[in-house]
Amino acid sequence: MDESRVTPGSAISILWNWRIGSVSTAPSDPPTRVAITRPDGSALPGAPTTAPSTANGLQPGEVSFVLPSQSEVTRLRVVWTATVGGTLRNVTSYIEVVGEHLFDIADLRTFEWGGFTQGGAPLADSAKYPDAKLQQYRDQVADEIEQWTGTAPMERYTSGILHPRAGSKRLPLDQYHPRRVLSFKNGTVAWTPTLIGELQLGIASIEHPYRSFSDPVVIEYVRGLAQVPATVAEAAKKITVLKARPSQIPARAISLTDERGTMQLSIANYEKRRYYGVPEIDTALQTIDETILSSV
Repeated sequence: MDESRVTPGSAISILWNWRIGSVSTAPSDPPTRVAITRPDGSALPGAPTTAPSTANGLQPGEVSFVLPSQSEVTRLRVVWTATVGGTLRNVTSYIEVVGEHLFDIADLRTFEWGGFTQGGAPLADSAKYPDAKLQQYRDQVADEIEQWTGTAPMERYTSGILHPRAGSKRLPLDQYHPRRVLSFKNGTVAWTPTLIGELQLGIASIEHPYRSFSDPVVIEYVRGLAQVPATVAEAAKKITVLKARPSQIPARAISLTDERGTMQLSIANYEKRRYYGVPEIDTALQTIDETILSSV
């Protein structure tokens, strides 16, 4: 599934590259048509309907459009349509608007990691480690952190259809740590912002002090941390380095030392959760639960 992740507050260019096999191929009926829809299937207001060529001579099939600035996290569906290689083609991609990224790519370029990287910034070479690849790793790391810890490290869009018990005023959620509810349909009744504002958010549930929930509940909400903790951002950079530059260190090594210091690869009697097997990374990710418990 092709997906781009962007942040609220600024317009951004979204690219697609038409290919036949592995060969970038320009459409014969430019410009490419695009249909951009919100999670409920309605058209995104103010969205472009075409994606002209980027005039990239090395990638003749590359087209793009500018996504208008979005004010809230969401997940958009994009259908691209063009005639390529004599055939009318339709492809689908997605754009997720997240509260923020784990880190800026520019910061990752200058990031150093002591003994592991043998001095210097390991991902400084943009030719060897292009932005697009590092962005892909960054998104993978965000997904993995949520998978490991149960908590999204930044605000992310969530939707679902839930089936509460009859008469219940408490609604268990499929995702942890709701931050705010965007829309709420209780049975056949769409709740007003006033009613939504009365909902009480728990770590894995939503409650209302006096109203019962009806089956089904259709809900849109924001999950995750309001801000990526600095310790988690640094751990995410280290994980990205591991992905971009797989380690040649022997699997049974317990530490790595150079002129800049020592990085421990294992700790005696280490009792924290093991996510990536590097204690300084795992310890940082363990703080997510502590952070969210104090912030919800």
